[in-house]
Amino acid sequence: MHKKKTLLFICPSHEWGTRERGVLRDCKISLKNGFATHLYCYRDSFLDIKAKEFDVTTFYHHGKTNYNFLKWYKLFNLQREIKLRDISLIHCYIIDFLWPLSYFLRRNFHTPLIFSQYIEFNRTYRKLWHKLLIRRLDRMVLSSNEIEENVSLCLGIPKRKIVFCGLGINTHFEPFAEECMPHFLALKKQKKIGVWVSPHLKNCETLKPLINATLAQNILAEDKENIRVFLFCEKNWNQNFIFPELQALIKELRVEDSIVFAHMLPDMEDFSIFIEEGLTFSKSGPLEKIQRYMDVWLSIEDIDIFEDYSITALLNKVPILVPRNGVNSEMHRQYGMIGETYKSGDAREMREKWEYIFENSKSYSKFLGEIRESLLKEYGEETYEENLLEQYQKVWKKRQRFSRRRLEE
Repeated sequence: MHKKKTLLFICPSHEWGTRERGVLRDCKISLKNGFATHLYCYRDSFLDIKAKEFDVTTFYHHGKTNYNFLKWYKLFNLQREIKLRDISLIHCYIIDFLWPLSYFLRRNFHTPLIFSQYIEFNRTYRKLWHKLLIRRLDRMVLSSNEIEENVSLCLGIPKRKIVFCGLGINTHFEPFAEECMPHFLALKKQKKIGVWVSPHLKNCETLKPLINATLAQNILAEDKENIRVFLFCEKNWNQNFIFPELQALIKELRVEDSIVFAHMLPDMEDFSIFIEEGLTFSKSGPLEKIQRYMDVWLSIEDIDIFEDYSITALLNKVPILVPRNGVNSEMHRQYGMIGETYKSGDAREMREKWEYIFENSKSYSKFLGEIRESLLKEYGEETYEENLLEQYQKVWKKRQRFSRRRLEE
């Protein structure tokens, strides 16, 4: 593609997870390859804040995202911006925007439309108007092979339009040297469980099973300080919406000594721990650089998606403990001894499974070392960038040929 091309990424979302980090990654790839890069998102969302750090041009969506056909006129400003900004390719990530975009582009024969899907659909889109609009989609990009059948079935997309690109995980990270982490190494005798907590959580329901499992571990163990649970978050915990509720729960169950509130700072090159009001806090650099020091990486969000931080944990030879769903179970079936699964919300099974991993840690670490190259090839950033740019090139050329044919008619 020509360097003057302008790419538009569409993801109005207040969340911050694997999908949103994927949008930011794609924007960075676009910038790296010399394209003008625009992002359509919510103002002051976590994605908006992160995108501005990399000088991505942003403009904003107002209101909700699930407009029905009669309300699509509210998105005419997006249609106008596509024309004004001379967009060469549109990459969308929100299914509710795929339909109006397909409609707006029905007479635009030269601009490719790509959609990225990270989770399984929980409903079908097979009505007549869906079938007519989905024809405008040029490519469906999947983060996991495991959801291909679901996507093809729910959207009625021919498999020739579906491609697997992976997650584009950053593999160029050097774990922190031990001399940078004296505070952390002081906890060497304790088993450490790492958990990523989304900054957009509105309540503690997702974390309650983990806190209850931690309490049970302390009661059943002879040494009450035998585990430390690190709650990693990109947002300062003192400014986190759920912190007062979570703080009260932890103090009520008296597990303060087992929980560490870890604030991730991208530019920090070491790890520090401090105590405030009886609670343990820490500051650390990027999560990928500290994961290798965990004994288990725990995922708490029960959605049909393989969390990107779970992949980086595996690359750091750390076994994972994830909710039992279709995607996670298929990953375990495909790769083997990468960790364990548990029933979402079941504190007892969660605790039993992490104990099993503790007991067999050497076997897990050895196996993860053996499959690391395979994971790099399938989910690493080099393969992803190459595949993504190849798809951009293919659909753009195809659209140019189609546009020329229409003009000749």
